[in-house]
Amino acid sequence: MGILFYSDPLEQFDITAVYAPCNFMVLTSLFFILTMIWFFVDLFAVQLMFNQKKKKSTAGQLMSTLFTFIWDILYDNVAIKEHAFLGYYYMLFMTVLFANISGMVPYSLTVTSYILITLFFALTTFSAINIVGYLHNGKNFFKVFLPGGIPLVISILLILIEVVSYIAKVLSLSIRLFANMMSGHTLLKILIAFVWGALSFSAVFAVAGGLAISMILMVTTLEACIAFLQAYVFIVLLSIYLNDVIHLH
Repeated sequence: MGILFYSDPLEQFDITAVYAPCNFMVLTSLFFILTMIWFFVDLFAVQLMFNQKKKKSTAGQLMSTLFTFIWDILYDNVAIKEHAFLGYYYMLFMTVLFANISGMVPYSLTVTSYILITLFFALTTFSAINIVGYLHNGKNFFKVFLPGGIPLVISILLILIEVVSYIAKVLSLSIRLFANMMSGHTLLKILIAFVWGALSFSAVFAVAGGLAISMILMVTTLEACIAFLQAYVFIVLLSIYLNDVIHLH
C-alpha cells in the first residue's frame, strides 16, 4: 500500500525513481518490486524441488500444496492427462499471487494495479496458448473462429464477431485483475486515512476510529483473500482457454 498515511489514496500507486546513475538509466520502485517478486517465486520453486526430493520444510510443503492445487485446476479444466504446461502455470500463478500481495506490505507497490502489467501477463500467455493450439491442431485451429455448418452469407460477419470476442478475452483478463487490485487497495487506504484522522483529531472521534480499526482488519483480511482469489481466477480462465484451443470448443 505504500506509505500508509498519504493524503491522496491514489498516491500509493505512484512509481518513483529509486536509483538513477545516469539520464539513460532509471531504476524505479516498480522494477525493484518486480525483481523481489521474481526472486521469491524462484526461491519457493527451489523449496518445492528440495521438498520433493529429500529436504522437508514448511515452505516446501506449502509450495507442494500449491503445486498440487494448480495441477488440480489443469486436470479439471484441460482434458489431457499429461500437463507439459504445469510448470508454467504454476510459476505464473505464484507470480500473480505475489504481485497481488505485494501491495499489502507498507512502502511497497501493488504490481497488478497497473494495467500494462496485467495486460502483459494476459497477452503473452494468451499468445502462447494460441501457438500451442495451432501446433496441436494445424489448420483446423482456425475452426475456432468459424464452426462448421455456418451458411456462407453470414460467415464473414460471424468471423468478425468471433475475432472481436476472442480479443476481448485478453482485455477481460487484464482489466478484471487490474480493477480488483486497484479498487480494493484504494478502499483500504481510504479507511486507514479515516481512522488515522479520527484518532489524531479528538478523543470523541477516537471512539469511532477504534471501531473502524476492526473494520480495517476485516477489509485487510478480505483484500488478502481477494489477492489469492484473483490469482486463482486468472489461472482458471487461462486453463479454460487452453482447453478451448486444444479441443476446439
